[in-house]
Amino acid sequence: AYVVFGLGRAQQADLFVPNDVIEKGQTFLEIHQMAVTDRSSDEEIEQSAFVLLALLESGYGVEVGALYPYYERMAPAGQAMLALALHKTDAGSENLRTLSSDLQAGVIRSATGAYWEDTVDTGWYRKTANTVSGIVVYALAQVDPASSVLPEAVRYLVAHRKALRGWGSTYEHAWVLMALGEYMRGT
Repeated sequence: AYVVFGLGRAQQADLFVPNDVIEKGQTFLEIHQMAVTDRSSDEEIEQSAFVLLALLESGYGVEVGALYPYYERMAPAGQAMLALALHKTDAGSENLRTLSSDLQAGVIRSATGAYWEDTVDTGWYRKTANTVSGIVVYALAQVDPASSVLPEAVRYLVAHRKALRGWGSTYEHAWVLMALGEYMRGT
């Protein structure tokens, strides 16, 4: 899913990516995507949200609405990914407004800004406050660029950059930099 997501973003930036490469990744994800049910684990639900987002980012049409009833079982990063997927497929929906509102209401405020964190470890991505906040800012900057929480969240992300190591891992770097880029584009 990360490869398909990245290749889709590269294509959007007008970089050459062979169509058959993306199509093979999309086909793989479509075949291996598990249907979410009441018996699905929280990890499977969150993974499904990212797979749907990756498919949409790469230009593959998918149905997103079936995942919405499970959003309350998702941590902030999963909710943000679902919000982005809904934004790409049904930008004016009530479901999207609800997700955006819930994400903004779930912010944690501190002296250095506003952030989100996931308290339950689902194991499929590094859940640092920087990563989770980066994912949520990335989503909110596209879904609701006028959100009053965004400047505080950007301040948090910038304040938590370490002088020599940046944001810690390359994974954190990627999400934080994408978030800052979307915030700048939105403002």
